[in-house]
Amino acid sequence: MQNVLGLQHAIESTQFEHKTAGNGFIDVLCPDARFLVEQKSSDIDLDKPEPRQGTVVTPVQQAVRYSDNLPLSLKPSKICVCNFRRFRPYDLEADPRAKGEPADDFALEDLYDHLGNLISVFGKDNSRIMHEQHLSEHAGLLVANLHNALAAKYADPDASQSHHSLAVLTVRLVFCLYAEDAGLFKPDAFGQYIGSYDAARLRRAVIDLFHVLNTKFEDRDQYLEDELKAFPYVNGGLFANPIEIPQFTDVIRDSLLAAGKGFNWRQISPVIFGSLMEETLSHDQRSQGGMHYTAVKNIHRVIDPLFLDGLSAELDRIEKDQTLGDGARSHRLRDYQDKLAGLKFLDSMHISHTGIMQFRKMISYIIPGMTISLKKL
Repeated sequence: MQNVLGLQHAIESTQFEHKTAGNGFIDVLCPDARFLVEQKSSDIDLDKPEPRQGTVVTPVQQAVRYSDNLPLSLKPSKICVCNFRRFRPYDLEADPRAKGEPADDFALEDLYDHLGNLISVFGKDNSRIMHEQHLSEHAGLLVANLHNALAAKYADPDASQSHHSLAVLTVRLVFCLYAEDAGLFKPDAFGQYIGSYDAARLRRAVIDLFHVLNTKFEDRDQYLEDELKAFPYVNGGLFANPIEIPQFTDVIRDSLLAAGKGFNWRQISPVIFGSLMEETLSHDQRSQGGMHYTAVKNIHRVIDPLFLDGLSAELDRIEKDQTLGDGARSHRLRDYQDKLAGLKFLDSMHISHTGIMQFRKMISYIIPGMTISLKKL
């Protein structure tokens, strides 16, 4: 067992030569600590650009490129470049592109005097699990406030039809908040659209927006206003069915604007997003004003022994089988991909559409790049 800077099982918690989507290899990646290290030889100048994967970059630019090619679930908040003689950590929360001065810069012989900065990287407050939990709690309050403000305008929000409409309306609005930050909408398109209407006219504006989001470009009104033309077509049926939408108030409008401006929804992982939408804030959750959070490590305790360990082991055997040539390995990997695409995880007439969506998001988060296609039950 290793204990390095307070990190238990340091070797098991660290990934070496982690391959990115851009076919680069990260020297050191600590997923839970949200930490990436680009390690150079002692004769490398950390300020000198060098050719890497067809472009000339400095070591820190190379590290940022690696970060860009990681899924959201693995992106670091801190990176460090090192040539065994000097250490230069950068804080991506404060300087997302690491274009400024490093957060620290010290020589190997001064390492002891700078250990505090490195220890903080592996501290509980910087843990990905804790970070995601804080995000979940913050997002949960934003959704709860919006949901409660909407519920107050329904004549009977707990009537079956009204409760369903309230749930769908909440999901649609939160989707728009997420789509704006995730780049599915143009930057600030939804916030500007909501902000351009007062509360008295906002209900009609939202109904018009939902209609546009559910309409293919070729089927749209040729005289559609420019503010609505900017929005894409959203397939999948989220905006397809008519729902009961009450009159909006200043409180609802302010809740929407606050949720958009005061929070980056792109930071929400699909696992947390599923928790946010679990039963779309039931009556009890509205009363509590909070959210249920299931940590990723607890999800893994369930799904790893059920199927993920076996799938991971099978992939590992294919990749490490020295008897396979490149062609045979590619064929085996395609067969494996087809197997993943054909797996059926849920098969019950009683599973809700919301449950299916949550499960699909969870799997796509745990197996980055994998998409789940589930037949209608």
